[in-house]
Amino acid sequence: MSYSQLTQTQGCQIYTLKETDCNQTKIAEIVVVDKSTISEHCARLQTMDSAISNLDERIAGLEIQYHSICQERITQGVLEVQGNMRRRKKRSGG
Repeated sequence: MSYSQLTQTQGCQIYTLKETDCNQTKIAEIVVVDKSTISEHCARLQTMDSAISNLDERIAGLEIQYHSICQERITQGVLEVQGNMRRRKKRSGG
């Protein structure tokens, strides 16, 4: 046998069975496809999981950067307001 295109149902079955630590030979028997098809699909799943993990890490880093920039802008705004209030007090003689 050789690689064959999987249906969406088969792909879901493989994913579910893989999550239960079922080995590739057993998965191939259950889904009724060649072991090489299971192996290739599992490799794709692992690649996608790694990509998702990398994206999650990148998003977390960008969120921290975004919040830091927001905090800097808020601090700058507060300092500007304080400076304006001080100048107004000096002008009014207070």
